[in-house]
Order: sequence, then C-alpha cells, then structure tokens
Amino acid sequence: MKAFIYIVLAIFASSFLAHAQFEGEYYDGASMIRLTIADADTSVIAHKAAFRADGSNCIGFILNGADSSITQYSSRRADGSAYVVFLIAESDTVINSLHSSHRADGHSSIVFDTLFKYALETPVNLRASLIEQHKIVLEWDDVAGAENYKLFRSLDAEGPYLQLYTGLNNEYSDAGEHLKSFTNYYYRIIAENTSGNSAFSYILQVKTLPELHSIALTTGWNMISTYVEAENAAMEEVFSEIKSSTVIVKNNVGQIYYPEFGINDIGNWNVQHGYQVYMSQNETLSIVGMKIMPELTPISLNAGWNIISYLRDNPINIEIALASLVAENNLIIAKDNLGNVFYPAFEINMIGEMLPGQGYQIYILESAQLLYPEN
Repeated sequence: MKAFIYIVLAIFASSFLAHAQFEGEYYDGASMIRLTIADADTSVIAHKAAFRADGSNCIGFILNGADSSITQYSSRRADGSAYVVFLIAESDTVINSLHSSHRADGHSSIVFDTLFKYALETPVNLRASLIEQHKIVLEWDDVAGAENYKLFRSLDAEGPYLQLYTGLNNEYSDAGEHLKSFTNYYYRIIAENTSGNSAFSYILQVKTLPELHSIALTTGWNMISTYVEAENAAMEEVFSEIKSSTVIVKNNVGQIYYPEFGINDIGNWNVQHGYQVYMSQNETLSIVGMKIMPELTPISLNAGWNIISYLRDNPINIEIALASLVAENNLIIAKDNLGNVFYPAFEINMIGEMLPGQGYQIYILESAQLLYPEN
C-alpha cells in the first residue's frame, strides 16, 4: 500500500519566490523524504524532530537570511533568520533527519527517513503448497484484524512487483501460461484494514517445475531437436541415461560427440540446432529444463545447408512454419529424417507437419533468421 505526504510552503523574499516541498512515500515501512528550497542563497537547517503532546510530530526548520519570511507557522528569530514548523498529524510516524546540504544545482536540500508503525502484524508463513510447471498455489497464515490481503509477484527479488490478488482468502492459485517452466518467481504479501496496513512479508522464492521433453529414438540414424533449454546442456549430461546405446551425435558443421571414446567436439546442446544421432537400439531421450517460447527465439541460419530445431511444442504445417523463408524465395529445399522433402518452387510438400522432437535439414540461398509462430 502506498501513502503520500505533501506539505508545500511558499517562501517570499524581496528578490525571489521559492517553494519548499516536503514529500514522501511509504511502501515497505521506510522511505526517504526530501525538503528542497529552490534558491541557492537559502540554506536549510533541521531544528528538531519530535513528538508533540497532542501526538502529532513536529519538525522545525531554520531558513538563514534576514530577507526570508514564511507565511505559515513562522516567526523571525533574533538573528534575522526565519523559522518554520511542520506538523504531521500521524502519531505513529517517527522522523529522523539524515543530512542537510546544497545540491549541485544550487538548491538547498534536507533528507529525512520516516519509519511507520503498522496497524497490523506482518503476514507470516507465506508458502507454496503446490508447485507445477505452470502453477503455484500460495498460502499464508491469517493476520488478526485483517480485512484484506494483497499478494504481489516479481521476476526479481528487488522488483518491480505486480499485484496478483486482493481479497480476504489466505490462499491464491497463480496459474497459466504466463508462468514459465523452470523459472524463479518472487512473492510477498501485505494485510490491510480500515486503520492501515501491515509491513510486507518476507519475499518467497519459488521455482516452477522443469519441462520434460521425451524424444523417441530408433535404431540407426535419427535427426532430432527439442523445445526445452536443458538444465545441464553438456552433451555428456544430455545423453547420460542412454550413453551405452548412443553411438555418435553430429551437428551441422560436422562436430561430434562420441561417448565410447570420450570425444565431445560439440560441447553443449544448442536448443536452436538439430542433431543427427546414431543409436545401437531404440531408446527415449529425456531432456529436462525450461520450455522455449518459439516466437521469441530466432534461429540464425547460414547460406547453404542447416540442421534446424523445431521449437514449437505442437505440430504445424511446414509451409506455415517456414513461410518467412519461402516468402523471400530463400528456401530451396527442406528434408526430414525419412527423406521426405518440402520443395516450395515445385509446390512439393511430402513432409506435411513439422513435429516436436524432430530436426530438419534445409538449404537456403542467403543467411537469414527463422522465427516460428507461437505455440
């Protein structure tokens, strides 16, 4: 919850009209508040910050210079300076002066730190009771006297935070495709009632479950790809569970991973690339990690032959998938692992739909970028 305090004074002098603005914002229990006097010849000194008998706060300022006068709550001191008192009718607010100085632009400036005592206890035990790839169920303990809760989420612990929920229930299901697999999310919550709000709870970090892509491999040559960014992309890790059946893996430029002899020229699996894999028996390759958003992941292509990845999680006709290359008359031919071809110049399409898990060879005339439609 945000609250703002604005106190504006008009300061009149014989040669200038300056405005002092006292403003602040509390969001998580503390804020920086600055008073600025817009005149290089006027210095500001904090006189005191204290509670008054009526429960309000009193802050005194001294404006040096006999020509300075203030119209509200003001008096002229014996040394000729003007004196002003700010009253803040908030008995739970503690105000401390930090410093007073001239700013680089010639203005005088004084900064305060305000600490607010809250109307409610801070919500505790914020927790995730269910975590899936695209769903997080959050719960928290009830706060006595709370009439409303507000839940916030961010991709970064430092924010910014987006409000997800407002209501009295102490459970909320954050679900949908806006949550990405294998991704950290950060949550915090406040309680409210008619008297005010609590401080923010501690920040809860939750990581969604990884995506699992299972790719069927047959004996002999396969041409494969994945729409999952592997958690550990080293080829040794990707093929660790089927290492004994994996004879050789090749990429488009002829680099190899040869597990029997401990050779790995490829290094890490690149989700934008397709690979040729020779298997000694049928197996299933399981890749665990973060699901790719195809519409946000351009694939860089070189002139000539490329082995490309198919980044969508569902089939689509190859004429649609490669439409951008066809429109530029750049694509000559595309082939799948079975030798089926897509030959746009002759309107030949033996491939039909591109399939998740499959890699494809394409020949193009000029370097380009391929961007698939969204899932």
